[in-house]
Amino acid sequence: MALAPDLPAEAAGVWECIELPAVRPQVMHHHRLAVRCPGCGTRAVAPVPVSGTPFGPRLHAVATYLKTYQALSYERLQAALADLFGLRLSQGGLMNLLRRAQGRFQAGREAAVAALRRAEVVASDKTGVRIEGCSGYHWVFRCQDAVVHQAA
Repeated sequence: MALAPDLPAEAAGVWECIELPAVRPQVMHHHRLAVRCPGCGTRAVAPVPVSGTPFGPRLHAVATYLKTYQALSYERLQAALADLFGLRLSQGGLMNLLRRAQGRFQAGREAAVAALRRAEVVASDKTGVRIEGCSGYHWVFRCQDAVVHQAA
């Protein structure tokens, strides 16, 4: 038997369905033209419209996060970007991307090192690590105001 549509109702709860939005890279193609002077034969080519890198700031941020905070190797970083976003980037391209991003952290690192140098007490520890296939050490220095990680 169908219930009448005008019966009083009360809230019985909320059901949520959580989903991630589809993420697809935005690739903008910049077409450059070249022309040849009919008089002298000189070829003139339009300049590259974007200087530096073909990678945008969000891609820089995601790759930096995955490489540094999640500690992915270059091989796993390549796989993650391919699996998640369909991006096929070379390890050399990723290395250059991360080198460019590294400069953004320099001022913060210098401030943290300065805080360590001013501190009365500094704790430190090291552990062996493999960095890009080579044995090394991961040092951590900590004081009340700063923490500095150093790979060597």
